[in-house]
Amino acid sequence: MVEETQTSTPTVEENKNWQDKANEMKKQVGNGLFVQLAYRSDEKHDCEPVLLSEKQDFNRYPIVVDVPTGLTSPKFNWSTGKWLENSTSGVANQLAKIKDRVEAIQQQQDESAKAKTAESVKNDQLTKMVTMIAGQLGTLSADIKSLKATPTPATTATPKEGE
Repeated sequence: MVEETQTSTPTVEENKNWQDKANEMKKQVGNGLFVQLAYRSDEKHDCEPVLLSEKQDFNRYPIVVDVPTGLTSPKFNWSTGKWLENSTSGVANQLAKIKDRVEAIQQQQDESAKAKTAESVKNDQLTKMVTMIAGQLGTLSADIKSLKATPTPATTATPKEGE
C-alpha cells in the first residue's frame, strides 16, 4: 500500500505578510466603524494587524499600538516594550548592518590614530624648532650685550682735500 503525503498549500491570506495586511486594513480606518490600526502580538500571533473600534493610546496586552518599522517578521517583547526581529533572515540582515557599522567605526578609529601620530610628529618638529630658535635668540642676545659692553673707538672725521 502506497502512503500519500498531503502538503497543504497556504491560502492567499496566509501568504500575505503583516505589512500587506496592515496596508489593506488602513483603508478601513476612519470609515465610521474602525478608528485605529494596531497589532496583536502574543503566544499565537507574532504580529497580526487588527482594527480597533476605540482609540487606544498605549500598548495593552496583547494589542500594540506602536508600528513595527524596519522589521521583516516582528514580534513584540512585552518585557522591554519594543518590537524585535523574529526571522532568521531579518536577524542576519541586522547583524550584517551592525557588522558594517563596526567596520566603519574601526576604520574611523584607525584614521584618527594615523592623524594623531602625524600631529604628534609635527608637534615634535615644532618643539625642536622653537627650542633651536630660543637657543639662537639667547646667543644673539649675549652677542648684543657684549657689543654694548665693548666700547668702540671714536672715529673722527678727517676732512677731505678741497673741503
